[in-house]
Amino acid sequence: MGKLRKKNCTVYGIVEDQIEFLEFLKEIYQTKQNNINLELKNSFGGKPDRIVEFAIRESQRDRSFAWFDEDFEPRDTISENIRHKLAQCWKVEEKNLKDFLKCRLSELQNQYNPNNKKPIIIISQPVCSESIIIQVLGEKIPDSCKIYNPNKLERDKQIKGLKDKLNKIIEKEDKLNYYQKKLSKDILEERRKSIPVLDLLISMIT
Repeated sequence: MGKLRKKNCTVYGIVEDQIEFLEFLKEIYQTKQNNINLELKNSFGGKPDRIVEFAIRESQRDRSFAWFDEDFEPRDTISENIRHKLAQCWKVEEKNLKDFLKCRLSELQNQYNPNNKKPIIIISQPVCSESIIIQVLGEKIPDSCKIYNPNKLERDKQIKGLKDKLNKIIEKEDKLNYYQKKLSKDILEERRKSIPVLDLLISMIT
């Protein structure tokens, strides 16, 4: 009798930026060889409403997630309309709806979706995705960026500081090539223990 073939797991992920990092994770965790049919979409920026709505539309798959930055808060947070759609997906109780509609992006997933109902919302914090990549590469983020400052001028300084630091680390090298040289699966497995966003991303594709 032949071996039973493992059923494919279908996964959809949409990301605000840093698509190269997700492509790297896809490669190193060998998603295709492990019967994970992973589709990644780069939103090339865009606001949270657009990003989250794509993830909601793809919730018929086994897993669906959206990854974007904390720095949308408070000016461009998720709208009430999209939050209502998200609340339906997550089955947020009526008694909690009022608080859910005004919850900060950074707290949304942990507070209202602890069981990881689809779609999963992954927020890069502090500030933006560069802070995550810097830590994954074993470097420290600047002290001035450790706590997100929603004031526009201060926020812009934080974003610039993190982008400058990551650019200095990688220099002019291709991002994917750099990740392949510097990061192994063993390193990622160790660092996911202390970087919640990395842990959640890996759990989405494995």
